[in-house]
Amino acid sequence: MLVDDSKRHCEFVESIGLKSFKVKPYVTHMDTDPSELEELHKLVLPNVPFSIKRQSWITKKYNGLFKKKPLPVWLKQS
Repeated sequence: MLVDDSKRHCEFVESIGLKSFKVKPYVTHMDTDPSELEELHKLVLPNVPFSIKRQSWITKKYNGLFKKKPLPVWLKQS
């Protein structure tokens, strides 16, 4: 199985009979929500419940890495 942000790569893999999953390009990952990750999870592990735990250490890590970019909506603590 290929997980890639290239439509062309995914189409090639599928043309040879394998599975692929196209993700949004990584440069835009800060604007995404967890639905894409959840969809991939269900495809790879259909019988395992999906759960993202929003822990404060993750928020601090993201703040340190992306000081000028906002946190993804799905990562913000509610």
